[in-house]
Order: sequence, then structure tokens, then C-alpha cells
Amino acid sequence: MAFLAASMIHGKYCSALISSEIAGYEIYMATSAGGAFSTVMTTGPGETQALITELVPGEYYFGITTLDTNGLESGMSSVSKVTIE
Repeated sequence: MAFLAASMIHGKYCSALISSEIAGYEIYMATSAGGAFSTVMTTGPGETQALITELVPGEYYFGITTLDTNGLESGMSSVSKVTIE
């Protein structure tokens, strides 16, 4: 099981939007550095944490984007590496 604190990596991507323009966040994951990312979860605008379950031991790479109310998506945040033991 992995726990990702979305608030840690979304800050600089939300600063250009006022809170009423944020529709949610898209959380992406890859299983290798430089690997292909896929969406693992979409959260609502008030969410600051995400629980991603069923991960086996290994290394995972997470990134997050901000979705706005016009359907636009920001660029991906810096990637965070998580090791599950």
C-alpha cells in the first residue's frame, strides 16, 4: 500500500489558478524512471491526499496535474519516487 500526499507536489501548478477554477487533480504513476505514466486516480478539487492500494514491493514514480473547470490540464509536476518495501 502506498500513500501519496498530493499537496506536496501540486503547489506550484495551482498557483496560477484561483481555487474556484480548479476542478480536480490527475495522479499519474510509472513503474520505472523514464517509464510511461498512466493515470491511477482522479481526485476532486478539495482533496489533498490520495490512497493508492494494491502496490507490491518495488519502486514507483508519481506525478500530478491540475484540471481546471474549462477542461484544461496543467503540465505534470516534478516526479516523486516512492519505494514500497
